[in-house]
Amino acid sequence: MRAMKTFIRFAVVVIVISAMTISSAHAAKKFVTIAGGASGGTYIVVATGMAKILSKYIPGMRANAEVTGGGFGNTRLIGTKRADFGLTTPDAAYFAVKGGGRFKPGEKYKLRALMSGHASIQHFVTLRKSGIKSVYDYKGKRISIGQPGSSTAAMGVAMLEVLGISTKQFARTDHLTQTEAVAALKDGTVDGTIQLAGIPGGAVKDITSTHDVRLVPISMADMKKISKLHPYWSPSSIPKGTYGGMKGDVGAMASATIIITHADMDNATVYAVTKTVLEHTDELAAIHRAGSKYKLPGSAESIPIPVHPGAARYFKEKGIK
Repeated sequence: MRAMKTFIRFAVVVIVISAMTISSAHAAKKFVTIAGGASGGTYIVVATGMAKILSKYIPGMRANAEVTGGGFGNTRLIGTKRADFGLTTPDAAYFAVKGGGRFKPGEKYKLRALMSGHASIQHFVTLRKSGIKSVYDYKGKRISIGQPGSSTAAMGVAMLEVLGISTKQFARTDHLTQTEAVAALKDGTVDGTIQLAGIPGGAVKDITSTHDVRLVPISMADMKKISKLHPYWSPSSIPKGTYGGMKGDVGAMASATIIITHADMDNATVYAVTKTVLEHTDELAAIHRAGSKYKLPGSAESIPIPVHPGAARYFKEKGIK
């Protein structure tokens, strides 16, 4: 009888330990989605790189990058918990949290930041034969401004508005992905495009390798006007040699990238994601040159919304407040 009781106790202990092991294993398996951007853009390439790194180094985690409309759309996806992490621009993140800007009245989301990363450059792209030499020449032309809800479209339209240019002045306004816009430019169905991308942008690189392309410059005077009204963007340039056919640096506006999540995302997951991305910068840079910018202390700077406690824990460990 005593032997039977001992066996029963042993069996119960085994069952409990097995249940705890299964439960722990299940808890460790976390599937996360990373909202990237449109096909042909840098966001989706960087998001895919991050997903590979997270899946490789975080035990039990499976991460997947998703093609999306871009930065502004990503704030809504994460704000409504249809995505776990995502890339966006400082202005989109700021107004998504505070309200206003291009969001509907009363529309706010509980977003938190993990880190900042690469700078995205607003490319104004046309074929040299189009005769377009400045953004003012976009008037009366067929222009693709990017997908609705994308940071490409939001930033592009806002920049043009500062310069007194409205999409109503275009002969036609298209809302194509970066890959679609380049294809349309090649086919002659649009005259110019707007492409927000980390350099080199995949879609821009594609067309510059086969066509005589002009990257339309923004003058320093115009960039100063834009940054005065939109201080989260800054004057920059596309360096000579970035794309085929460039004869010099091209003035262009830059916008930082912010990695965001929902305020309700658990601290342990955010800590693991932040740590893993920032400690495998070289692997991310091997996937896209923009990945080299995901490192400290820079990635703890230029963040316009509250930092998630999980990310703040990692920064604190590294001596960064």
